[in-house]
Amino acid sequence: MTIPAKYQDVGEGTIASYNFTDIASGEGFVRFYAARLSGSDILTGNVVYSDTIETASNFVDTADTPVLVSTFNFDTTKFNLPRRMGGTAIVSIPAEIASTSATAQVTAFLKIVKADGTVVDLISGSGKFATSSSQEKMFSFSLVVPTTLIKKEDKIRLSVEQWRVDTSGSPAASTHYIGHDPKNRAAPTITTIDTNLIMDVPFRIDL
Repeated sequence: MTIPAKYQDVGEGTIASYNFTDIASGEGFVRFYAARLSGSDILTGNVVYSDTIETASNFVDTADTPVLVSTFNFDTTKFNLPRRMGGTAIVSIPAEIASTSATAQVTAFLKIVKADGTVVDLISGSGKFATSSSQEKMFSFSLVVPTTLIKKEDKIRLSVEQWRVDTSGSPAASTHYIGHDPKNRAAPTITTIDTNLIMDVPFRIDL
């Protein structure tokens, strides 16, 4: 009599450990930190020192429509094994706007970078500063990620965009800051909130 083999679903059970789990939903979460190194922007599970704690982007806008100020693409290393992602990801982004009248927003995109370089958008979230004056804010986004197979050699990407969203054509200059230090060191400008940019990614686990 031949005993049938039981094959585990691709991508499940391939992660040795999780930062935390949700048994009810069958999700295991892996925490990634964004960091800017010399020559690359990364997502890593290690609490490393970022080359800079925060990044500033200066801008002057006289238009009445939203204008993209800056974009940051933080990538993981290539996956060595296929894994199945799905569930609710949590992204926390420390940011600041310094201006007398400009308004701004921050948008986060969760993407997959395929082995051939093709980029697939999965989900995004955005939020605005409450007022048009200088302030710091920790943006926290809950992103419902569709069940997605990450194949071997694929990467996860977190893209963060900073937008100036004036509607009155104000000529006032603005400086847009984003924190990205896994060590959560004090920054020169972002001083009242944490400086580590964190993303908790859900993976399906075999219960």
